[in-house]
Amino acid sequence: MGKRWTQAETDTLREMYQTHHIDAICESLGRNRHQLYDKARSLKLQRPNKWRALHCPIPTNTATRFKKGHETWNKGKKLGSDWGKPTQFKKGQVPHNKLPQELREVTMMLSRLKKNINEREKRYAKR
Repeated sequence: MGKRWTQAETDTLREMYQTHHIDAICESLGRNRHQLYDKARSLKLQRPNKWRALHCPIPTNTATRFKKGHETWNKGKKLGSDWGKPTQFKKGQVPHNKLPQELREVTMMLSRLKKNINEREKRYAKR
């Protein structure tokens, strides 16, 4: 656990947080950024918008937003209309992982048996 905040440190933080950079406050108080941010949050301190505009020049989210009037590349196209054609199977082709009919029937029977067993276990567990 870190050292406790004194009243003088809290007052200094209140004064400097509005106008000074966080690194300058760290040096003067001898604490790290996380401690300062946590204490400022607990004191409900906020920086003014002018300070943010000067020290945080990158506008949030505006660089990656769509501009007004932007048209998407797939506007008016049906979903998947042109995407799957080169990879579709030709007539008579079978995928490499297709199971024979007999094996598919056996797997279906096994899944039904497992389902029935699970249902019976649930029924008898309730008793």
